[in-house]
Amino acid sequence: MQRNQVTVRAIIAITIDGKIADVRGTWRPLCKFELARYNEMLEWADTVIVGARTVAHSNLSFLPKRLKKGFTRIVLDGRLSLKPGYKVFNVENADTVLFTSSNYASIESVAGFEKLGVRVIVLREYPIKASSILSWILRELRASNILIVGGGRTIWTFLSENALHELRVTITPFILGSGQQLLAVDGLSFPGKNLRLEQIGLCACGQEVVLTYRIPPLL
Repeated sequence: MQRNQVTVRAIIAITIDGKIADVRGTWRPLCKFELARYNEMLEWADTVIVGARTVAHSNLSFLPKRLKKGFTRIVLDGRLSLKPGYKVFNVENADTVLFTSSNYASIESVAGFEKLGVRVIVLREYPIKASSILSWILRELRASNILIVGGGRTIWTFLSENALHELRVTITPFILGSGQQLLAVDGLSFPGKNLRLEQIGLCACGQEVVLTYRIPPLL
Protein backbone atom coordinates (compact mmCIF):
# COMPACT_ATOMS: atom_id res chain seq x y z
CA MET A 1 0.00 0.00 0.00
CA GLN A 2 1.43 3.36 -1.04
CA ARG A 3 0.34 6.44 0.83
CA ASN A 4 0.70 8.69 -2.22
CA GLN A 5 -2.00 6.80 -4.13
CA VAL A 6 -4.77 8.29 -2.00
CA THR A 7 -5.34 11.06 0.51
CA VAL A 8 -6.71 9.80 3.82
CA ARG A 9 -8.12 12.55 6.01
CA ALA A 10 -9.81 12.30 9.40
CA ILE A 11 -12.03 14.90 11.03
CA ILE A 12 -13.12 15.06 14.65
CA ALA A 13 -14.56 17.61 17.05
CA ILE A 14 -13.62 17.66 20.73
CA THR A 15 -14.43 19.64 23.83
CA ILE A 16 -11.81 21.64 25.71
CA ASP A 17 -11.33 18.66 28.02
CA GLY A 18 -10.75 16.28 25.12
CA LYS A 19 -14.12 14.53 24.87
CA ILE A 20 -15.71 13.54 21.57
CA ALA A 21 -19.08 12.61 23.09
CA ASP A 22 -20.87 12.47 26.43
CA VAL A 23 -21.24 9.30 28.51
CA ARG A 24 -24.20 8.23 26.34
CA GLY A 25 -22.21 8.71 23.15
CA THR A 26 -24.12 11.83 22.11
CA TRP A 27 -22.46 14.50 20.00
CA ARG A 28 -23.77 16.91 17.41
CA PRO A 29 -22.44 20.13 15.88
CA LEU A 30 -23.72 23.15 17.82
CA CYS A 31 -22.15 25.65 15.43
CA LYS A 32 -23.56 26.13 11.93
CA PHE A 33 -20.06 26.71 10.59
CA GLU A 34 -18.86 23.41 12.05
CA LEU A 35 -21.75 21.69 10.30
CA ALA A 36 -20.82 23.47 7.07
CA ARG A 37 -17.21 22.25 7.39
CA TYR A 38 -18.47 18.72 7.92
CA ASN A 39 -20.62 18.89 4.78
CA GLU A 40 -17.71 20.39 2.84
CA MET A 41 -15.52 17.45 3.81
CA LEU A 42 -18.21 14.96 2.76
CA GLU A 43 -18.32 16.61 -0.66
CA TRP A 44 -14.53 16.46 -0.90
CA ALA A 45 -14.53 12.71 -0.32
CA ASP A 46 -15.38 9.90 -2.69
CA THR A 47 -15.22 7.34 0.12
CA VAL A 48 -16.27 7.81 3.76
CA ILE A 49 -15.16 5.49 6.56
CA VAL A 50 -17.03 5.35 9.87
CA GLY A 51 -16.90 3.10 12.92
CA ALA A 52 -19.77 1.12 14.39
CA ARG A 53 -20.16 3.20 17.55
CA THR A 54 -20.42 6.42 15.57
CA VAL A 55 -23.11 4.86 13.40
CA ALA A 56 -25.02 3.62 16.45
CA HIS A 57 -24.95 6.93 18.32
CA SER A 58 -25.58 9.28 15.38
CA ASN A 59 -27.68 7.25 12.92
CA LEU A 60 -26.60 9.57 10.10
CA SER A 61 -26.60 8.69 6.42
CA PHE A 62 -23.08 10.13 5.93
CA LEU A 63 -24.07 11.40 2.50
CA PRO A 64 -22.97 14.75 1.04
CA LYS A 65 -25.59 17.20 -0.19
CA ARG A 66 -24.16 16.96 -3.70
CA LEU A 67 -23.61 13.29 -4.36
CA LYS A 68 -20.85 12.34 -6.80
CA LYS A 69 -20.84 9.21 -8.92
CA GLY A 70 -19.31 6.23 -7.17
CA PHE A 71 -19.53 7.70 -3.66
CA THR A 72 -19.16 4.85 -1.17
CA ARG A 73 -19.62 4.54 2.58
CA ILE A 74 -17.55 2.01 4.50
CA VAL A 75 -18.66 0.90 7.96
CA LEU A 76 -16.21 -0.84 10.29
CA ASP A 77 -17.94 -3.23 12.65
CA GLY A 78 -15.57 -6.01 13.62
CA ARG A 79 -17.99 -7.49 16.14
CA LEU A 80 -21.00 -7.04 13.83
CA SER A 81 -22.91 -5.32 16.61
CA LEU A 82 -25.01 -3.09 14.33
CA LYS A 83 -28.47 -3.89 13.00
CA PRO A 84 -29.49 -3.29 9.37
CA GLY A 85 -31.96 -0.51 10.25
CA TYR A 86 -29.46 2.37 10.42
CA LYS A 87 -29.62 5.06 7.74
CA VAL A 88 -26.11 4.35 6.51
CA PHE A 89 -27.29 0.94 5.29
CA ASN A 90 -29.87 2.49 2.96
CA VAL A 91 -28.18 2.01 -0.42
CA GLU A 92 -30.81 3.75 -2.53
CA ASN A 93 -28.54 6.76 -3.20
CA ALA A 94 -25.04 5.40 -2.54
CA ASP A 95 -23.29 2.11 -1.91
CA THR A 96 -22.38 0.89 1.56
CA VAL A 97 -19.69 -1.66 2.34
CA LEU A 98 -19.57 -3.32 5.75
CA PHE A 99 -16.26 -4.68 7.05
CA THR A 100 -16.47 -7.25 9.82
CA SER A 101 -14.55 -10.17 11.29
CA SER A 102 -15.11 -13.90 10.85
CA ASN A 103 -14.63 -14.16 14.63
CA TYR A 104 -18.08 -12.62 15.15
CA ALA A 105 -20.00 -12.67 11.86
CA SER A 106 -22.62 -15.37 11.45
CA ILE A 107 -24.13 -16.39 8.12
CA GLU A 108 -27.55 -15.18 9.28
CA SER A 109 -26.36 -11.74 10.40
CA VAL A 110 -24.39 -11.18 7.18
CA ALA A 111 -27.41 -12.20 5.11
CA GLY A 112 -29.53 -9.56 6.83
CA PHE A 113 -27.29 -6.81 5.46
CA GLU A 114 -26.86 -8.38 2.04
CA LYS A 115 -30.64 -8.45 1.58
CA LEU A 116 -30.54 -4.64 1.74
CA GLY A 117 -27.88 -4.46 -0.96
CA VAL A 118 -25.02 -3.85 1.47
CA ARG A 119 -21.77 -5.48 0.45
CA VAL A 120 -20.26 -7.36 3.40
CA ILE A 121 -16.53 -8.05 3.57
CA VAL A 122 -15.65 -10.68 6.17
CA LEU A 123 -11.98 -10.67 7.14
CA ARG A 124 -10.10 -13.31 9.12
CA GLU A 125 -8.74 -10.77 11.56
CA TYR A 126 -9.80 -8.87 14.64
CA PRO A 127 -9.39 -6.02 15.11
CA ILE A 128 -9.69 -5.05 11.47
CA LYS A 129 -6.53 -3.47 10.12
CA ALA A 130 -6.36 -0.19 8.25
CA SER A 131 -4.04 -1.80 5.71
CA SER A 132 -6.70 -4.40 4.86
CA ILE A 133 -9.33 -1.72 4.33
CA LEU A 134 -7.13 0.52 2.20
CA SER A 135 -5.89 -2.37 0.09
CA TRP A 136 -9.48 -3.29 -0.67
CA ILE A 137 -10.39 0.33 -1.47
CA LEU A 138 -7.47 0.71 -3.86
CA ARG A 139 -8.31 -2.57 -5.56
CA GLU A 140 -12.10 -2.28 -5.75
CA LEU A 141 -12.98 1.43 -5.68
CA ARG A 142 -9.92 3.23 -6.99
CA ALA A 143 -10.78 6.06 -4.62
CA SER A 144 -8.52 9.08 -4.24
CA ASN A 145 -10.10 11.06 -1.37
CA ILE A 146 -10.91 9.03 1.73
CA LEU A 147 -12.55 10.67 4.74
CA ILE A 148 -12.74 9.15 8.22
CA VAL A 149 -15.59 10.71 10.19
CA GLY A 150 -15.17 8.84 13.46
CA GLY A 151 -14.95 7.67 15.97
CA GLY A 152 -11.77 7.81 17.97
CA ARG A 153 -10.97 4.10 17.69
CA THR A 154 -11.37 4.17 13.93
CA ILE A 155 -9.09 7.18 13.63
CA TRP A 156 -6.55 5.45 15.86
CA THR A 157 -6.63 2.33 13.69
CA PHE A 158 -5.40 4.38 10.73
CA LEU A 159 -3.10 6.65 12.71
CA SER A 160 -1.32 3.78 14.46
CA GLU A 161 -0.63 2.05 11.12
CA ASN A 162 0.71 5.22 9.54
CA ALA A 163 -2.23 5.10 7.13
CA LEU A 164 -3.47 8.64 7.77
CA HIS A 165 -2.24 11.75 5.97
CA GLU A 166 -4.17 14.51 7.69
CA LEU A 167 -6.08 15.03 10.93
CA ARG A 168 -8.42 18.00 11.40
CA VAL A 169 -9.47 18.66 14.97
CA THR A 170 -12.16 21.18 15.88
CA ILE A 171 -11.88 22.37 19.48
CA THR A 172 -15.26 23.46 20.78
CA PRO A 173 -15.87 25.80 23.76
CA PHE A 174 -17.49 23.17 25.99
CA ILE A 175 -16.52 20.93 28.91
CA LEU A 176 -18.20 17.57 29.49
CA GLY A 177 -16.19 16.12 32.38
CA SER A 178 -17.11 12.47 31.99
CA GLY A 179 -17.46 11.26 28.44
CA GLN A 180 -15.71 9.53 25.58
CA GLN A 181 -12.10 10.51 25.03
CA LEU A 182 -10.67 11.25 21.61
CA LEU A 183 -8.42 8.17 21.67
CA ALA A 184 -9.63 5.76 24.35
CA VAL A 185 -7.22 3.03 23.26
CA ASP A 186 -3.99 1.39 24.36
CA GLY A 187 -1.39 4.07 23.82
CA LEU A 188 2.22 4.27 22.70
CA SER A 189 5.34 4.83 24.73
CA PHE A 190 6.45 8.44 25.18
CA PRO A 191 6.79 10.57 23.07
CA GLY A 192 4.23 8.72 20.96
CA LYS A 193 3.16 9.65 17.43
CA ASN A 194 4.62 12.76 15.86
CA LEU A 195 2.20 15.09 14.05
CA ARG A 196 3.07 18.30 12.24
CA LEU A 197 0.86 21.34 12.75
CA GLU A 198 -0.03 22.76 9.34
CA GLN A 199 -2.71 25.32 10.08
CA ILE A 200 -4.61 27.01 12.91
CA GLY A 201 -7.97 28.44 11.97
CA LEU A 202 -10.49 30.44 13.97
CA CYS A 203 -14.06 29.50 13.18
CA ALA A 204 -16.31 32.26 11.84
CA CYS A 205 -18.35 31.93 15.04
CA GLY A 206 -15.32 33.18 16.96
CA GLN A 207 -15.56 30.37 19.52
CA GLU A 208 -14.09 27.29 17.84
CA VAL A 209 -10.54 26.58 16.70
CA VAL A 210 -9.71 24.22 13.83
CA LEU A 211 -6.28 22.57 13.95
CA THR A 212 -4.94 20.82 10.86
CA TYR A 213 -2.15 18.30 11.37
CA ARG A 214 -0.13 16.37 8.81
CA ILE A 215 1.25 12.96 9.67
CA PRO A 216 4.82 12.54 8.38
CA PRO A 217 5.47 9.24 6.56
CA LEU A 218 7.69 6.66 8.22
CA LEU A 219 10.19 6.80 5.37
